[in-house]
Amino acid sequence: MRTEHLTDIAFLGLAGNRLSESARQAVEEHLAGCAACRKEFAEFQLAHAVIERVAEVGYREALPQPSQKGKSPRSKQFVFAWKPAIAVTVVFLCVFALFFNPGTMPTVRASGLLSEAMSYESRSGDAPFYSVNVSGQTCAVGKANEKLVSLDSSVRCGQALRKIRDTSWGHGNPLSAKAYANWRSSLPRRHDRVTKHDAFWEIQTTADEGTVHAASLELRVDNYRTSKLTLDLAGNEEISILEAAEAPPTIPITETATTPNMQKMPPQFVDNQGDLSEVQAWELLHQLNADTGWEAIVLRRGPEVQVKAIVRDEARKTELAKAFADLPHVVLDIHLPDHPGDLHGVIPGRITPVGDSQPLATGWLNQRFSDADNAVEFSNQALRSSRTILGRAFILDRLERRQAALSRCSCAKDLSELVASERRALSAAQIELSADIQPLVGSTRGSDKVLTLAEAQNLDASIHDLLWQSSTASKSTLDMRVQQVRRLLSQN
Repeated sequence: MRTEHLTDIAFLGLAGNRLSESARQAVEEHLAGCAACRKEFAEFQLAHAVIERVAEVGYREALPQPSQKGKSPRSKQFVFAWKPAIAVTVVFLCVFALFFNPGTMPTVRASGLLSEAMSYESRSGDAPFYSVNVSGQTCAVGKANEKLVSLDSSVRCGQALRKIRDTSWGHGNPLSAKAYANWRSSLPRRHDRVTKHDAFWEIQTTADEGTVHAASLELRVDNYRTSKLTLDLAGNEEISILEAAEAPPTIPITETATTPNMQKMPPQFVDNQGDLSEVQAWELLHQLNADTGWEAIVLRRGPEVQVKAIVRDEARKTELAKAFADLPHVVLDIHLPDHPGDLHGVIPGRITPVGDSQPLATGWLNQRFSDADNAVEFSNQALRSSRTILGRAFILDRLERRQAALSRCSCAKDLSELVASERRALSAAQIELSADIQPLVGSTRGSDKVLTLAEAQNLDASIHDLLWQSSTASKSTLDMRVQQVRRLLSQN
């Protein structure tokens, strides 16, 4: 079953004999199997014929005259040819849209451009030299399917090159239009956007699933030669593969670290606006005390920087919106608690017991506190402190991951200072919980080591099991949970 039809511009190009050979063959193949498009194309042929006739003899003479058969000269009346006139209007509107609004073209145009680019590649027979860049940093250079020559051995570059090898562009010439077309055709669902710039066409394709979230290919207007490929890979900054003017050195990738000649080609790094905006966003959340792990977080997808937040009320929402007004490159996505949206990756996951059994420390609480309100306050304070630790550990975990990715940015120093501040806040939260829960677990030996996210999740689950609700399937005893809390807070 066909899910799409040819566009009006494709009909217009075929009717006027303005398509390339490959594009014409593609359109004719579609027409051979699509009755609806054949019917619509017949109307375009009629309209195109009228337009050509108008150019020669004028509008009135060009329109077909009504049949006079069986009518006397006295009954002769003028009948306006509505159908051809409407068809002419449609075609004129298509032409107007094509020439006066050329920014966005229909989906079929992406296929046509790729067909032109593949035709050029088959004629030229050469493959360009190229460089692989991650957020402005040149990681490697190469040509066609020859081995890449690594210019930088950083974690960022290594991750990017490994991910590229697992995609459709991991073999052969990554700047090949055919490689792009093959990836595009393999997608079960996609969205295309074609933009006409002064010197090049840009094809942008967004995928609903897979390692590659989105990709774009730039083709020169004059000959359809590919000049740039941009990939948005899961977990990476924007990766660009650019046509290079010079050939890469003929040095195996395993020798680049010790080859003197490579010193002549130091890696070039230019700050990416997304990197700078991301660190500024993290800093601003810290200034607003929104970096608790339970209110806001900075998310990154390729070059886009987004701040997603779940705030307590409209006043806080307005406060964040005003604070980020000076960061135009940051997209805000702020929700209220009654409509929080997708929380995956926005707040930390809590390990909660299955079941509704009494807390393991119920007996201890009854013995310790004669007043039930005091027992509840003790439990709530410990639970609040544990929640604070989990939120701080969640933010610190995210920042340390981004610290590795942004190690070459000029903003790395600011990010390091922010990480240090978050570590101090987490350490203070651990000390506070140790004091809050000391009557139950006893004194814990302090440590400069802060909890990892996984450790904070286990600690939070243990506190929850002790003081709020335990699992019906759990085999843990009060002593087992107390020892686990002591071990985590003491960092033995």
